[in-house]
Amino acid sequence: MVDRGFGIEVEDSYGEIVQKSAFAPDWWSDADSVSFKLGDEPVTKSGTSRMNKRARAGILKPTGSTQADADLEKLAWYFLGFLDNYVYTAGEDEVNTHEYYGGEGKNLPSFRGIAVYDMLKKYIYGMLIDGLKLEASNDSVSVSADWIYKTEKAGIIGSSGETFTRPDELDEEIFLMFYDITLYLGTTVVSSETVPKLLDGVATAMSYEGKNNFDVDKTIGFGSRGPQKTAQAGKRENSISVTTTLTADTIRSILDAEYGQVGALEPSACKILQQPFQIDIALCEDSDIGCTILFPKCTLRVEYDMSGADAVEVTMTLDTLGSGEVTLADGETEVTTDMYVKLVNYQEKIEAKE
Repeated sequence: MVDRGFGIEVEDSYGEIVQKSAFAPDWWSDADSVSFKLGDEPVTKSGTSRMNKRARAGILKPTGSTQADADLEKLAWYFLGFLDNYVYTAGEDEVNTHEYYGGEGKNLPSFRGIAVYDMLKKYIYGMLIDGLKLEASNDSVSVSADWIYKTEKAGIIGSSGETFTRPDELDEEIFLMFYDITLYLGTTVVSSETVPKLLDGVATAMSYEGKNNFDVDKTIGFGSRGPQKTAQAGKRENSISVTTTLTADTIRSILDAEYGQVGALEPSACKILQQPFQIDIALCEDSDIGCTILFPKCTLRVEYDMSGADAVEVTMTLDTLGSGEVTLADGETEVTTDMYVKLVNYQEKIEAKE
């Protein structure tokens, strides 16, 4: 019997080489795509010849990429790995709150994982999330991650005692659909209270892409082919793209974003529009769990053109600023951040296993 998939767990210490039997993924995913590569380009020398004459092993810069359907359980680990602050609050009836927000921390949590390609089993150590992407259009919501990692080991299932037992699925795992998502841009006042404002018109596609820009080169020094320590995160970049159409409902918000000022009919002399953007995820099957992703301050730009009699499609792109303030779930703590996530689900606090 062959199997395919991918799973991770939090490491206690970056890249610690533990026995294969110690791998116990916190979750398992029938991922749509999984790729892990050592990045081991050989070093060749030709001298005065037109042909390469000699070769030696090059340095290792292992990278990986995974893509799967998103759900409100597995997302907890992706946000933990991508953002540098995590706050857990236990709730009643096993419904708990996980909060994540971006700060100035450069050392992010690392994972170890298992990837299974039919009879080939890869044990992966020292995994860090370099990039995170969420995409939604008119189908299920996908989550993609770009990884860097320290090293790996292999096993052949059915040989030398190597086996594979599929880990248990997470409880209440329901993959997300596009209709579970509500988008908000800007704020409005309702009964003297400032609340998020629904995005104008009908949005047909949305994507979020974040990057941590790890500097792998600084982790490889004399005496080793591969990474020797955990990479530090560089500048965090967050970009959101929303696709809509030019209609009477959307024309005002499109011009506001294009011209940099609410109500403007020409480019502003010096202003740019800065507004919050919020993604709410709710499941009709289970109203106890949900997720809010808030980018408290974003710059906006729009692009559109027309072709024949087709509707005028508009792409609105938002880039985040790290100068917005968010109040955490305790109602008291305020943080300054570029990205905040509040995830309510059945998972307990995420931490390395003892």
